[in-house]
Amino acid sequence: MLAIIAAVLLGTVGPVRMEARPLHPYAERTGSGVDVAGDLLLMNDGDEPLGIDELAVEVRDARGRLLQRREWNGNGTSPSIAMLNARSVPAHGKVLIFNPFAHFPADVPVARLDFTAALSRQGVDERIEATSSVAVRADDEPAVRFPLRGRVLAWDGHDFAAHHRRWDYLIPVLAEAGFNSTAARYSLDLILVDEQGRRSRGDEKRNENWLSWGAPVLAVADGRVVAMRSDQPDDRQFDVATVKQPNAMYGNYVVLAHPDGSYSMYGHLQQGSIPLAVGASVKAGTRIGRIGASGSALFPHLHFQRMDGPNDRSEGVPTHFLGLTRPGGQAVANGFVDSGDLVIAP
Repeated sequence: MLAIIAAVLLGTVGPVRMEARPLHPYAERTGSGVDVAGDLLLMNDGDEPLGIDELAVEVRDARGRLLQRREWNGNGTSPSIAMLNARSVPAHGKVLIFNPFAHFPADVPVARLDFTAALSRQGVDERIEATSSVAVRADDEPAVRFPLRGRVLAWDGHDFAAHHRRWDYLIPVLAEAGFNSTAARYSLDLILVDEQGRRSRGDEKRNENWLSWGAPVLAVADGRVVAMRSDQPDDRQFDVATVKQPNAMYGNYVVLAHPDGSYSMYGHLQQGSIPLAVGASVKAGTRIGRIGASGSALFPHLHFQRMDGPNDRSEGVPTHFLGLTRPGGQAVANGFVDSGDLVIAP
């Protein structure tokens, strides 16, 4: 369970609080260890802005034993703290920090993360602390089939630098639309490439020159269609004013509900390519549409993600895939795919 501790601060500074998000993060099994993807919400109830001087985490096992301690701080000529996406918390405001302490070796049994943020007022010699602890749940999600066939590049995934991970739902347009979670936390943008790694032939402004254009999109597991849209043009356009509509940014899409309680989303599909209706049951491997460029798409690609709910106001769920290999024939460890990975899908 999430424990939130409000620090008692000096002078006229009001309390500062920190919450680890999401409330129950996964210890995602990667190809090289374990990732715990999350965010840290810092809230300043005081009348003065606070600078963020240090961010630290203590890693503990199920018995509460300390396994690791890591810190971003101001040491050195190019300090690590400068790499945070936010360096201060405004008065009576809040910021969302994309947690940089995400990856751990496979032999570190992460069960609890204890975070500490050290803050201060400009020109004042003080240390103001905010803390938060979160229990980590095991990633025991069953592996599923891949949503595409062939030679596939994960153009963008969910590593620390990926735009899917860096979803700041405190931005006014997103907050006003009701976002308070990251449904795309474990998502992938997938494109087809040839043996030379080329993604297109000719002018990339033309959808039909992309190798991905029109490729079949397949259900990753048995499921039932709970939401879909198929009428949006493949014009790579998105009207921000429609962001209040669930899943609107994905243009044409299909959402499947699976027997284990998870949902899978397939976005930016080709207009008119979805042969299904809401309520239809599908088997793993069933074609549910074709790759398009509808909605907020820079180019033709498939946006895929799993979630704990039926739309983009949900929270993300990790995915592991069956039967994937590297171009050299090696099996993909843990069925884990992330930014930059090139895989062969049967």
